[in-house]
Amino acid sequence: FLIDIPCGQWTAEAAAMVAALVGRREGATSPTEQEALEAQIEAYVSEALGLSPEERSAIEAWASADENWQARERVRVQMAPALHRSPGRG
Repeated sequence: FLIDIPCGQWTAEAAAMVAALVGRREGATSPTEQEALEAQIEAYVSEALGLSPEERSAIEAWASADENWQARERVRVQMAPALHRSPGRG
C-alpha cells in the first residue's frame, strides 16, 4: 500500500507550487518542457528535504545512469486535461 506521509520541511507556498508544477508536467508533451518542469520540481523537493549539493549531485548521477529511470516515460499515462482540474472547479 502506498500512503502519504510528510517528508521534509514544506511551506504551504512551496507545496502549492509543486502541486501546480506536477499538474503542468503531466500535461506537457515536449521533452524540453517536461525536463524543465521536472528540474523545477526537483529543486523544490531538494530544498524541502534539505539535500546538500553533494547529495543532489549523487542523485543526478544515479538518475542519468539508471536504465529504469531513463525509461520511465514508457509507463507514464497521459491524463486528459479535465483530470487536472481541482474538485469544484469547472
